[in-house]
This record gives sequence, C-alpha cells and structure tokens, in this order.
Amino acid sequence: MRKADLLTAQDAGHIQEMGSLKDKVQFLVEFLSAADPNGAALQAYLQSSHLTEYNLITVHDSVVRPYKDALIHRLKEDENSLAQVAGNSISTLLLIECVSDLQQREHDLVQVSVNRGAGPLHGRALGLDKLIAPLTRVSTAPRVTLTVGVAGSGKSQMVRRFVHLWSTGQIYPELSLAIPIACWELSSYDRLSVERLLRLYVPYDNVDIIIFNESCKVLLIFDGLEEFRQSLDFADAPPTSDPRREIPVSDLIANIVRGNLLPWATLWLLSRPGTGAKVPAGLVDRVTEAPPLSRTQIKDYINHCITNTLDAYSLSQDNSPQTNTPEDLSYQVWTYLNSQKPLVILSSVPAVCHIIVTTLSRLIKLDSDATPLPRSLTEVYAHYCWPHLSGSDTPSGGIRKPLSTLGRLAFYSLLRRRYTFSEAELRTYSVDVPPQGGSLGFRIFQRRQSWLSDSVAWQFTHTSVQEFLGALFYYISSRRGMFDLFSESGVSWPRIGFHSHYRAALQKTNQSDAAAQGNLDLFMRFLRDFAWRFAGCRPRGAADPAHNSDNFASERGDRDGSVTMVTCLAELQQAEWLRSVEDDLVNCSLRGKLKGGVCAVDATVQLPRLLLLEKAPPTAPVL
Repeated sequence: MRKADLLTAQDAGHIQEMGSLKDKVQFLVEFLSAADPNGAALQAYLQSSHLTEYNLITVHDSVVRPYKDALIHRLKEDENSLAQVAGNSISTLLLIECVSDLQQREHDLVQVSVNRGAGPLHGRALGLDKLIAPLTRVSTAPRVTLTVGVAGSGKSQMVRRFVHLWSTGQIYPELSLAIPIACWELSSYDRLSVERLLRLYVPYDNVDIIIFNESCKVLLIFDGLEEFRQSLDFADAPPTSDPRREIPVSDLIANIVRGNLLPWATLWLLSRPGTGAKVPAGLVDRVTEAPPLSRTQIKDYINHCITNTLDAYSLSQDNSPQTNTPEDLSYQVWTYLNSQKPLVILSSVPAVCHIIVTTLSRLIKLDSDATPLPRSLTEVYAHYCWPHLSGSDTPSGGIRKPLSTLGRLAFYSLLRRRYTFSEAELRTYSVDVPPQGGSLGFRIFQRRQSWLSDSVAWQFTHTSVQEFLGALFYYISSRRGMFDLFSESGVSWPRIGFHSHYRAALQKTNQSDAAAQGNLDLFMRFLRDFAWRFAGCRPRGAADPAHNSDNFASERGDRDGSVTMVTCLAELQQAEWLRSVEDDLVNCSLRGKLKGGVCAVDATVQLPRLLLLEKAPPTAPVL
C-alpha cells in the first residue's frame, strides 16, 4: 500500500507500533476510513493487486450469513428433539485413547452391560468448545476427530448442539463454514464429486471461493458413518485429488479422510464403535466418546420426562383418575428402576432410558395388579410396543397385520444392516408412511429431516426396537414357516419346526461377518426369551448352556458372544447355572470346569470386583 501511495512512511510506522494483529488491522481500517470514507482507493488497490483476497472479502458474508440463518431455522423446527436427552451430556464428550476391543466385537447393549453402564475409566471431559481446538499451547489443532458412541447415545444431538452454538456465534468464530452431513442422505447417490457434495449442503453462488480457499477454516461433520449403504474401505479406495471427478461415495469419503481431497478442511466423524474402528488410527488425531448417563442424570431425566410429558401419546391413553402427582410418579419410577439393576444399567443410554421411563410411568399410572412391572428388556419392549400396535389406527384391535409388516421390515433390514428407510422402502414392505401425528407411526418410528433440503427418512426409535420386532417376527413366522426365513426371496431347503429355524438363526449369528461385531446378538437374545417364555420350552443341546455348556461354547464359535446368554439367563431369573459357578468359585473348585460358557459366567461374576479394584486408589487394600 506504500508503493501505491496509499500510506506514508509515518502512517506505516504507527501501524507497526500496534501490538496484536487485530489492533493493527483495526487501526489501518480507521485510518483509511478517515482518509477515504467510501473506501474506493482500498477497493481499487485490492482488486488490482490481490484479486483472490478481494473476491473472498466481498463474497464471504453474503454466503455465511444466509447459511447460518438456514441452519438456525432448521434447528428451530427440530428443537423438540433436544428435549429427549437428559443432563448436560449433549455438551460434553470424553477424550479417550482409542476404540477398545470390546467396542469393536460386541453389540452396543452388550458393551453397556459389560461396562455396567459406566464410561471409560480414563476418559477426560471435553466440551464442544474444545472439540477441535488445541489442548495445550504447544499442540496443534486436530484435522480428523472421531466420536464413537453406542446407538442412541446422543451423537446426532451433539451435532445439533454444536451447529446451534456455532450458528449463533457462541463457539469457533474463526470457522467460516461448519457443514453437517447426515450419512443416510448420501446413500441415495452412487457417485459424487467434492464440488457436487458441497453444493448439495451449501447451495449458494460463489461458495467455492470460500471452501477452496486455504485461509478459510471449514469444518465437515459426517454424522453416522454406519449408515452408509456402501462399505467404507480406506485401504483399497483409489486415490484422487480432483475435486470435480465423480467417484463412488465410499471412495469419496475415504479420500477426504486421507487428505487427498480438501486437505485443509477439519473433519468430525461420528459413528458407532464398530464402524469407527475401521478408520485407520494413523488418520485420526483425536478420539472422543459419547458419555453415558449417570444415576443422577437418569433421575433428573425421569423428573423432566414426567413433568413435561415428553411421551404425551402413551400417557394420554390412560383414562384412570389421576391419583399420583408428578413428584410421586417420578419417585415411584425411580425407586422401581433403581431396584432393577439390568434396567438401570441400560438406562445409561439416553434413547433406551426414554423407552424404559415412559413404559414404567405408563404402567405405574395404570396401577393394575394384573399387569406386573417389567423386570427384563423383553418385557419392557413388549409393554412399549403392544399398546400402540392396538391403538386407534387398528380399530379391530388386531395386531397381526401391523406386526407382520413392521416385523418383516425390521428383520430383513437388520440382516442388511440398514437402520434408516426412505418412504419408497417403507411402501415396499406395505408399511404406510408414518404420519406425524399417527399413533403407530408416531410411536415406533421417528422422522429424520435433512439439514438443508426437503429429504426425509424414517427409522425406529432405537435399533433395539428394530431387533425386538425382527425377533418377534422370526419367532412367529418360524412356527409355521417351511423354508429358511433368512432367504427373503431365494430358494432354500425346507425347515420344519421352530427348533430347525432356531438352529438356522444360531448358525447365521455365528458366521464371521455377523459375529465380528455381534450384530445379531440382541436379536438372538430376544429370540431365546420368546422361546423360553411363550413356548414353555428351552432349545436343548448345543443352544442350551444349562444343558450342555461345553457344546454351547463350541456351537457359539467364540466365548465373547456367550455374554449375551449369561445376561439373558440373569434377566429370566434362571440363576441356577450362575449360582453354581459362583459357588465353585468361592469353594475354589473350578479346576477342570473352565470350559465353554463357564468362562463367560466366571467373567460376569468377577467383573464388578475387577472394576472396583481398578477404580480403587493405589493404597487401598486388595480384598
């Protein structure tokens, strides 16, 4: 500017005397405003000498401001969704070292049960305002941040909270754009380029000037990596650095994470632990985990849920006189829930907590001796689903047709690992598109809206509801089906009788692709429960650990999956086998018996003691 005679040497000296860069810029602007109120000289200078910076200055606010307004408008439409997460969990994450082996191998709810509803032992609290910031003065900001959490732990709520704070200017004012991308939306595309992807979510003219300018900070948020229909393969994806080249969506995401595309952009990846572990550790700079709800947060959520009637539909079905105040009802729900250890452990997952609390509150308000309160997960889900399957949208009171359609959708989508459905997919299974105020659809399904488009998808209120309905469909169909139910449209050998279908389900669960992450473990847990409760019998032989624990272990294929069976036995109050192993442990008579499912029972019995020892101070006595 001195060479262009816009500044004198004295003026330049005054500017250099200012302390910080911000003060220098402010002094320069004030000086130029006094000398040239219209800014014509500065504009002409930038346009002729620094065209890139000139374009960025003139375009930046015209893109960022309407984009933030659009995000705020979308958040206001979905503001009720934030009310279903208790406490401050949506504003705090836990900083961890890596995804554990247990998280990679086991089903989400099995992880919660094994960990007794507690978070990682050495997790460090990290607020959203520190999520992508350096942790120390000498460290650098992470480029790729991975957040893992079980289904229903509130990951999407964290994204909404982050976007709200950024859009209103409360955090990261240096970010030019924070672009949230729900991965279920990308499943409808076979091939995409970076330019086309970004224009889908930031549909403004001249947005390329901001996104492809390295001086602008851009954050890409990929929410729900497990919802990609195509498998993510970071090893074999062909590299490319052309932002205009259209490639398969899975290869596009892999190249963005690798840094071949948009290397200056910051990434925030959110997924369930099994999928998050597939991202190479060398590409991830920071790993965080969605924290579970503590006992205090569960209790506070019970008060909040009942006081604000978050489940107004189910509560409104009760026509009995209101004899309990909300405070009394909250106390009764918490007292009963706290007495049921398996249920209170699972309540550490916010979405499951909502199901359990609304179910218990409804049953307690009924105050009927003929309907005992549920003590197992199967009983909770039966009470959660049944009143709504026989609600106002089924005038005849029958549940066969809605159960058949919903169960078929749940079962076959579970085999394909699909948890989000378009309207066309729902109609394929003869499921009416759930109305926003309909009793059945409003209860069992929840609506998911795209961030900046009119795209809409539907999913079950929690993946465990999908697994429950899928197991119930399989149980009912297997009692009269003659062919393999795992072959939806293919030809298979005849299978007659429930036991034949049960063995087929067990073999399917033991296959390497299903057993690797325990995808069907909860499905089998529900299926065993249905057989033991409704059929009045137990599958004998290899499938029954109480009958033959050694054969059970060999049939299951690995000892890790037998945790599901142990938990199921405990919930069913079939504790003979558990008490027998515990007595042998106390009497030191386990020699020669540590085979098969006995190891799983032994681990289940000793795990609380081991966790207690790990949390104890170094000087505490070892009992």
